[in-house]
Amino acid sequence: MTDGDTTRLTIFGIVLLAIYIPAFIFSLDFLAGLIGKKSRRRGFLKTRLTFVVLAIVGVGCLAYAHFIEPKWLEVTKVQIGSAKVKSPVRLLHLSDIHSGDESDLQREVVSRARQIKPDVILLTGDYVNTITGAAIFRQMM
Repeated sequence: MTDGDTTRLTIFGIVLLAIYIPAFIFSLDFLAGLIGKKSRRRGFLKTRLTFVVLAIVGVGCLAYAHFIEPKWLEVTKVQIGSAKVKSPVRLLHLSDIHSGDESDLQREVVSRARQIKPDVILLTGDYVNTITGAAIFRQMM
């Protein structure tokens, strides 16, 4: 990990803490109000609501990034004509595979690639997320 990566991760962690710690405190304060204890911070309703909404949106983004996108394989077929090309050439463009500890998506990529039967495969980045993913990606290739 480079110094730049460390700096970015540190800033990301600080931003997360700056949102989730107040959201947690404000949520506890809200729950205390529900069970009848008087809130000490009644004047900050918009601020509390803002932090709680940001926290909920953040959890939603994390859920999407963890449960939906890693299992999403999109195949788009585009036909481009040119007088310069005498016979059709079938290209397969692979990108953003992000191999991790699970290999379900990678198996699906290989299966779909075999069905497409490309003449040329273009690899344009973002293949591996973990060391285990590197081994899975190598097997895929």
